[in-house]
Amino acid sequence: MASRNILVGLFVVASLGSANALAEDGANVIEEIVVTATKRSENLRDIPMTISVLGQDDIEIQGINDSGDIARRVPGLIHSQAGKNLTPHFSLRGMAVSSNPENVNSPVSTYLDDFPITSSNSSTNPEPNLYDVQRVEVLKGPQGTLYGSGTLGGIVRVVTNKADPSGFDYSVSTDFGSTSGSLRQRYNGMVNIPLSDNAALRLVGYLRNEEGWVDNIGTGINNADNVEESGFRASLLWMVNDELTATFGTIYQKSEPEDLSLSNTRDDIGIATTFKPQYSDTEFTAHNLTLEYDMGFAELTSSTSYFETETVQENDLSSFLAATPFPFPWGMIRDDSHENLIQELRLVSNSDSKLNWVVGAYYADRETDYGQDHHTVPELVAERNLAGLWTTSLSDNVFIEASKRVNSDVETAFFAEISYELTDTLKLALGARVGEVEVTDVRWAEGIEGINAMIQTNLRWYLGEVGAAPKLDVYDLYEVFPEGIRPYGILQDDGTYINQPWAVKDDYSTAKISLAWQANDDVNLYAMAAKGFRGPQINGASTSNGGVSLIDPTDIVIAPGSESDSLWNYEVGMKAIWFDGVLDSKVSLYFLKWEDMQHQVVRVSDAGSFITNAGAAESKGLEVELRALPTANLEVGLNFSISDARMTELTAAQEALTGFKLGESEKLTNPEFEASAFVQYTTPVFDGNELYLRTDIQYVDGYYNKGLFVPGKPGVIDTGAEKSDAYHNVNVSVGLNAQNWTAALYGENVLDNDDITYIYPAVFLKNRYGTLRPRTFGLRLTYRM
Repeated sequence: MASRNILVGLFVVASLGSANALAEDGANVIEEIVVTATKRSENLRDIPMTISVLGQDDIEIQGINDSGDIARRVPGLIHSQAGKNLTPHFSLRGMAVSSNPENVNSPVSTYLDDFPITSSNSSTNPEPNLYDVQRVEVLKGPQGTLYGSGTLGGIVRVVTNKADPSGFDYSVSTDFGSTSGSLRQRYNGMVNIPLSDNAALRLVGYLRNEEGWVDNIGTGINNADNVEESGFRASLLWMVNDELTATFGTIYQKSEPEDLSLSNTRDDIGIATTFKPQYSDTEFTAHNLTLEYDMGFAELTSSTSYFETETVQENDLSSFLAATPFPFPWGMIRDDSHENLIQELRLVSNSDSKLNWVVGAYYADRETDYGQDHHTVPELVAERNLAGLWTTSLSDNVFIEASKRVNSDVETAFFAEISYELTDTLKLALGARVGEVEVTDVRWAEGIEGINAMIQTNLRWYLGEVGAAPKLDVYDLYEVFPEGIRPYGILQDDGTYINQPWAVKDDYSTAKISLAWQANDDVNLYAMAAKGFRGPQINGASTSNGGVSLIDPTDIVIAPGSESDSLWNYEVGMKAIWFDGVLDSKVSLYFLKWEDMQHQVVRVSDAGSFITNAGAAESKGLEVELRALPTANLEVGLNFSISDARMTELTAAQEALTGFKLGESEKLTNPEFEASAFVQYTTPVFDGNELYLRTDIQYVDGYYNKGLFVPGKPGVIDTGAEKSDAYHNVNVSVGLNAQNWTAALYGENVLDNDDITYIYPAVFLKNRYGTLRPRTFGLRLTYRM
């Protein structure tokens, strides 16, 4: 509560303390913001929905570097991840049932310009580098009309700067920091090269080397969570003639964390205890070709994108068997490959008439191939004189080579939005999208599939079968197996097995309606309703043996897959400027109704993970964004959200299935209050240069990481259900701006807050705990042409 009062007081004191100057100085005007979230360039104040924007200046002066930095500055937005690249996801307005929706498609998609980079059915996703970007747009609520099925809760859209033929330009920046001696190094560069009057090339490169701060006493490595990242972006623009413009973009990014920044216990922050480093190396490559043709009455745009992500994930699963008499070092290596083809064709009206419209077609083909090997350490092999373990392309001493899985989803859709000015001040807009999602999943009938086989193999070790090859159930395609051994796949008449496919198809439709009223030149009011959609998913391996647990047949029976879920968002809002442009305000009230919710659930008896539909939830809340220029030297801002998101409909069977219970455990994974505020004072110095001093404060309430009860055991408290701490983060900076360069000294987390900000509820492991990076001081230098 104290942090909330500090945030509000910071804004009020700074604003009211300058009331006299506010009336005297009419030259202080907050600049208008233009966005392209609606597939056309529009003033943010004129768009009848909630969009939060971080501009290039915001990103640079605050040192915003990743998704967590974005989320702490946007009301209603939460970002969680187990580690760099590992299960990263956003949630908006409380629409989350777990802090680790590992196998559930994210309800919020990340877009890089016009294409999504959030891969379906993936526990790893890249984060786009934020150097040389125009802005970050956060579209809140379902965006199914213009963006499709991956936007149930909203979109985080990174808009990059494009090549510009008008002139040569370049910039470079560095960031050197220290966290108790652990060094941070970040290097960025951009060059814009005109090739002719109608063509240009823009190149951006970046390199990051950041030493960690978590000591892993299991591996004996201090500051183990080092991160190295590198990459580039290239944009080639060619204005072929007055009507046709072609833009080609390519991106390559490599991220190599060396361990997780998570602690193994809540009371021993900064200490990990794994026998091997845990991380997720990611390589991301993307290509996009955008063609824009001005037809006079409308602009025709074709956007074709292809991107692929390659990841290798390392995990320590040993704690799964910690309570058994046969614990041992148990490692897992997972290898993922994602390929995505996205094509959009749209026509956007150009006229200044009362009627404006957008129509388009969309196609997406996403494929994820992955497999995993489970292995132990050579010391255990020598101690037990084990023979017969495998060597694969990923590891030695492999006792499980899980069958390869290929998952794909294909989406086709048509969409349209129409707006009409009923009067000079009243505009009505209608939108709709119809489409089809087809999901397929194929598991190969090879290797050893599932945790049951793993436990049985190691139990045989415990029972004394030492000195001989473990009785691994090894099988291949087109082989006949003895009775009692069932590989994963489809049994043929000749006794062999072939690969097991699943497929599900679902048609969907979304809609949107809004009414915008310009009360006067400075105040816009609006009301809107929009529907979002998320496609079905397949449970695959968990449905072996008809979905019945081999260990406890009375446990939950797993269905073949989950059905689609949907969400309606109802919203009213105001966007206004006051005092001749000195104060900018955005206020919205929303109510969301989420039905047939997708939950990721873990079966107790065999740790089988699956996705199911259960119940309904509601979220209602208030979001406020204020920004003011009380004087020519002073800028202040305050953003906050208040929300109440909870389950509202659950049958007794659904309560048993999900771990939620009406009246006892119904709140979703979401803070009730979060806020951010800043004060920046700028003054002229040294003949035309500027000196600024800035303080940023962020506050987030604590929230539970999942439902309070054990799935399948009604009334039994889940010890893994924990509440994070309410926490605050204070950053300060002092900088000098010259015509071509900027130098800034900064401090991040200057109060050295070590509250628990994130609790990772792994599918079948003990919780691990995340905090802010400890107090860090540094220097940022930027030079621009």
